[in-house]
Amino acid sequence: MASPTDYQNLLQVIQKLDKRRRQVFVEALIAEVSLDKLKDLGVQWGLLGGASDGTSTVVGLYDPQNVFTQLLATLGSVRGAGLIIPDLAGTPANFGAVLRALETNGAVNVLSTPNIMTSDNKEAEIFVGENVPFITSTNLSSTGLSQQSVNRQDVGIKLKITPQISEGEFVKLDIFQEISAVKADRGQATDIVTTTRSAKTSVVVKNKDTVIIGGLIQDQDQVNVSKVPLLGDIPLLGWFFKSKSTTRQKTNLMIILTPRIIRGAEEMTEVTDSQKKKFDDAVRMDQPFSLEGELKPKQ
Repeated sequence: MASPTDYQNLLQVIQKLDKRRRQVFVEALIAEVSLDKLKDLGVQWGLLGGASDGTSTVVGLYDPQNVFTQLLATLGSVRGAGLIIPDLAGTPANFGAVLRALETNGAVNVLSTPNIMTSDNKEAEIFVGENVPFITSTNLSSTGLSQQSVNRQDVGIKLKITPQISEGEFVKLDIFQEISAVKADRGQATDIVTTTRSAKTSVVVKNKDTVIIGGLIQDQDQVNVSKVPLLGDIPLLGWFFKSKSTTRQKTNLMIILTPRIIRGAEEMTEVTDSQKKKFDDAVRMDQPFSLEGELKPKQ
């Protein structure tokens, strides 16, 4: 209920506000590069001996670097293949030595190219991964059977984006991105171990421009030295009595975003056709995904 003058004023305000909300199509590229390097150099020594005069027996073992454990395992494999290897039993003294010279390089790339569309100022979320069970507690029942409580968690690639269109064809993006994975080496843990890398930020990007969010997330160096006391400290000659291993792990996370404002049905059809073409090209392409190719400027 309103007077004719107020009604006309409210009608004009309603017509200005009652407009179709624009949408934003965001192309994302998530690249996680993990680099592992290992250098292992040196000599490991050990001594195993024993003697008996018929009435008493003396046995000694000096193996601080587990040399004989490695040698005995190797000899067991060789004997299993049918080769004759002299037995160490009955020998007064046995010196074991292992020469270590190893250098490895490994790189693992976790790439994801999620595309997502949402309305202006509305949060959108995309998740690619799996639901992993985690043991939270273990109880012993009255019957003697153990009962375990399991809690499931999502592990994979998660991306949340909230776009906000502003004046001048600029788009403000509130971003939350997370990469989680199950670790193969549990170490001392009895349950599943996961690794997580995440980034949360807010950026302003012009329509159809590309912004790169990235940085070194982890850089870890580990040096282990195993040596024979005193002998391993001798300059130069000490390398015959010690071994040194150096491990370096680097994890770099990069997020590339390209927002595009969708104003109507024509632009919506254009984006749909473009994504269909990309899907068809990806199906026909035999070569692996190229990060350098994706970073090149589009013609």
